Amino acid sequence: MVMIGESSLRRSARKVAVRHPLEEAAGADDDSGVFGSSDLDSGADDDSGHVAAQLYCICRKPDDGELMVQCDACSQWFHAACMRLSEKTVTDDWKCPTCVSSRSERPPQSASTRNVDPPATGPAREEAGHAGIPAKDRDSCRTALCKVISQDLASAVEDAVLHTVAGEARLAEASKLYKAKMREILFNLKSNTKLRQSLTEGVLSPASLAAKDVSLLADPELIASRNEERRQSLTSRLKVAEEEEDELQASVRPQTLPAAQADIVLAGNPAVELLSAPSDHAVKESDVARPNVPEVSDEMDAIEIDETPVMEPPETLSYQESLTAETSQYDWTGTLAVTATDPGFRLRGNITEPGTANDRKRLSKLPSALYVHGRINPSAVHKFIMQVHAVAVSVPEAERHRHKRIVLVEYFLPPDSPADEANCALFVKQYRDRARIPVLDFVDQGILLYFGASTVVGAALLLRSSTLPYGLPPLDRITTPCFRPALELGLAEHAAEVASVVEDRSAPTFENTVVALERAGQPLAQCRAVFNSLLASNTNDELDALDTEMAPKFAAHTDSIFLNKALYNRVRDASPPPEDDIESQRLRERYLTMFERRGAALSEPAINEMRHINEHLSKLAAQFRQAVLKATNDCAVVVDDVALLDGLSPGDIASAAAAASQRGLPAGRYALTLVNTTTQPALASLKNREVRRKLFEASRARCSDGACDTRPIIVEMAQLRARMAQLLSYPNYASYVIADETASSVNDVNAMLRRLIGPAHANAERERADLERCAGDELGGDRLQPWDWAFYANRLQKQLFDFSDDDVRPYFEVNRVLKDGVLFAANRFYGITFKQRNDLPTYHKDVMVFELFNEDGSPLGMLLADYFARSNKQGGGWMDSYIEQSKLLGHPHAIVLNNLNVPVPAEGEPALMIFDEVTTAFHEMGHALHGLFSNVKYPLFSGTSVPRDYVEYPSQLNEMWATDPAVLSNYARHHKTGDPMPQALLSKVISARRFNQGFATTEYLAAAILDQAWHQISPTNVPDSANVAEFERNALQAAGISDFFVPRYRSPYFSHIWSSATGYAAGYYAYIWSEVLARDTQSWIGEQGGLRRTNGDVLRGKVLSKGFACDPLSAFKDLKGGPPDIAPLLDYRGLRDASVAV
Repeated sequence: MVMIGESSLRRSARKVAVRHPLEEAAGADDDSGVFGSSDLDSGADDDSGHVAAQLYCICRKPDDGELMVQCDACSQWFHAACMRLSEKTVTDDWKCPTCVSSRSERPPQSASTRNVDPPATGPAREEAGHAGIPAKDRDSCRTALCKVISQDLASAVEDAVLHTVAGEARLAEASKLYKAKMREILFNLKSNTKLRQSLTEGVLSPASLAAKDVSLLADPELIASRNEERRQSLTSRLKVAEEEEDELQASVRPQTLPAAQADIVLAGNPAVELLSAPSDHAVKESDVARPNVPEVSDEMDAIEIDETPVMEPPETLSYQESLTAETSQYDWTGTLAVTATDPGFRLRGNITEPGTANDRKRLSKLPSALYVHGRINPSAVHKFIMQVHAVAVSVPEAERHRHKRIVLVEYFLPPDSPADEANCALFVKQYRDRARIPVLDFVDQGILLYFGASTVVGAALLLRSSTLPYGLPPLDRITTPCFRPALELGLAEHAAEVASVVEDRSAPTFENTVVALERAGQPLAQCRAVFNSLLASNTNDELDALDTEMAPKFAAHTDSIFLNKALYNRVRDASPPPEDDIESQRLRERYLTMFERRGAALSEPAINEMRHINEHLSKLAAQFRQAVLKATNDCAVVVDDVALLDGLSPGDIASAAAAASQRGLPAGRYALTLVNTTTQPALASLKNREVRRKLFEASRARCSDGACDTRPIIVEMAQLRARMAQLLSYPNYASYVIADETASSVNDVNAMLRRLIGPAHANAERERADLERCAGDELGGDRLQPWDWAFYANRLQKQLFDFSDDDVRPYFEVNRVLKDGVLFAANRFYGITFKQRNDLPTYHKDVMVFELFNEDGSPLGMLLADYFARSNKQGGGWMDSYIEQSKLLGHPHAIVLNNLNVPVPAEGEPALMIFDEVTTAFHEMGHALHGLFSNVKYPLFSGTSVPRDYVEYPSQLNEMWATDPAVLSNYARHHKTGDPMPQALLSKVISARRFNQGFATTEYLAAAILDQAWHQISPTNVPDSANVAEFERNALQAAGISDFFVPRYRSPYFSHIWSSATGYAAGYYAYIWSEVLARDTQSWIGEQGGLRRTNGDVLRGKVLSKGFACDPLSAFKDLKGGPPDIAPLLDYRGLRDASVAV
């Protein structure tokens, strides 16, 4: 084996290449002769200074870092996964499927496998390389093409087709796509003289011909002939399809059909204010024009209609923006209608005359009509069809055997409007290219769709606006099967909306481009908000599998927008909004920044590589989330003797018994479950040192081996992020991230961390010495270990302040903390009031719902509180949004969700919290208020949509009320007697605020250092998975943190930075950066009189309501009257004295 790289070691006839593509482009030849000058030419730099990504395999994608194999016959490289091979199954004489099928006789060569980058190929055209197309098929197609155009031109066209189809399918489909494309090109070149002339004269390039749907360039007479054929065959197609449906229904239909039930009845559309008012005359059967479709069977006619709708119709089917938009190439004026008037339910196209008001009035009188009339563009029509689909999929699964699922959506044009007719034809073509719903046929005046029996119940619940208060999603009715069709339809609709912006032929303006993008994709955003929330709060295996499947689709969808050069150019060239409209000016600037940071300004090869990186990162993040959740559940420590749990409260022991029972363990077993941090809450109470050690080691070692080992995942994610930064001309990923934060530069972040590590670590070492003295002889001559810290800190706290967590826990009952603490503080400071809504639906019985009001009684929004831990819920605390405030979208109020992970008590026992959990409840309420107080126009700027190192500012500030005497005395009451916490104990809780802050600050800073270490390195410096622990040790030692202090999160379970494609990656420092702002504001509030309404109004008006509509630091300076001061933070954490020497 020849190792190609820094050294060469010959071992056998097989070789493994480990060179990076940049090294290959540099021309560092190896002794096999694979690299040479031709390879250097093919890898030349593009105009942005980046090396073009080499494409390989039948998938025509870059090297992804995984195993690749080289064909023994054609010497082409393939991804092993695409070939369904592994390092164990590949043979020394392996040949690719194309070479096998072509039966080529070649001198035998050795097969090659490798784990990193294959050698680049030269520019010479390879006969076998190929996208997996059999040579006989290629010869046949090329020969036929040579009869129409020259041989050289035919070869160029064929090459372009190969590159086009290679990226669209795997091996099983590549040949089929190739032949279909070549037949289409051949047919049109033969029949269309102008097309052939454009190609031979160079007006149309082979690449453009292969990339376009050449039916657009077909001869007009041929198009007319095909349309006539479709018109003539429509009736027969419908008849055949319905006969097949009847056969299917007969095979699954129950023996008796219940009477008085309609299959589907579409309720009347209430949003028809754009049309003329309905007339009073009764609608007769003769008044309704019928399309040329078969009548329903007599059996179906006999079913009695129940006029009660199965589900309400979408609230809005007429889209104001589509009726008033400027005419584009694909606009036309006309009417679209779908009606349900037949018993047994058949969606029927209803042709109307748009120029006749009476016809529109008749439509509005039909109780089951869906229609849109006016100036129509593809986006509006696509939305309309999505609404039809949303109604169709609402049919209960048990009822589907009774439904005909053929839908004819017809449109009618005014007479003598040839321009509109041409635009309609263009739209039909466009819709065919993008349709996600199975299409039976297209005619010049209709689209025939088919909704099969596999459509899933409830997709409409996710895509349409909810009728519940504030738009709360019907969480009790949304089930796992709802998500797939809803997400796919949402993606399709958003893509159509974006396409309508790109294809708009009018001059780009702020309104028709930037604002149009802001409006687009709302059904998808609504669906994803629920989907992502349930993934974190109440997941299951099906949701996790769907998350894994959809993650790369979401990434590709985002890339299709922000890596779209045409769209980027349109945004860049759009006329600006008025100068006095500051928020709109900022929106335009922000969109340009987002496009450029995503890579829209890069060369095409670099953009393709960015797409690959983004897709792969999304897949890896989903794998990481699921592995961490499984490991956290699987690594619970099980004990079989209750005596080993000495020190835990009876409630904690009962919870451990319940956890063991849920895992199927026999009675007498107890399971100590893990939370997401390294240090576990039970360590503060467990007296048995060996049990403490096992619990700590289980926490620290999770995700580092076995089936849930995340180390290979995080290593690959670090490499991909580093490569992304290189493509965008940043030295590392941290520099890329922080450039868009309030910190502005990596140097600023590193300087702040260094300034804090010294005093924090010094304090922690003093605290360690204090704890060892407290432990005395109990350590048996051993030094204090990490698993001992929480136990002896709890004891020392009791000695110094005469209380421990166990002493105060009875005073922190969950409901009282929430209502008399968290919400009480919001009332006193901001004047808001709340009302619990037990009548509204939730996804779990533990979730509480509160309606919130401003001081004047006007509605503010809605808060959901999910405070209890579950095995299918991620750890920690966080805030989600179901609805974000936006004036543009007509969302005046937000709906937010707060999550905690308080252990579920045994049946009949109270739910009690430790003080850290109380503080977390106040913290998450700070996030909630940030979202609820939002008062912006554009959704991009709403609420918490601010930089990472600013978003924690409001939440950390809100923590101050947890220890405010007036607030603490209101919620700290004994769960049995209701008596307030004794004043002496209350004073001790407040005075103990700085206790153990050296350790707490150090374990946080250690995690922040790891985050920066992973993201301030180049791709070549990322360690392999076996050396992750060594990488961590080196990073912490370099920062001055000893091995004793374990980070709050170790890399393998550091969800903040690995659980999403971006998340808090290179941004975990944000908590301490934001806390500088929070403690400085806390000092300002104290100077202004503390818990006063006037202070709350100022904070709400100048900071919390602004979102990202203004510069965050400018908002802070406007509140404080100057830049942030770090001194209050040093005082708060007890670091000022220790920081003098820094």
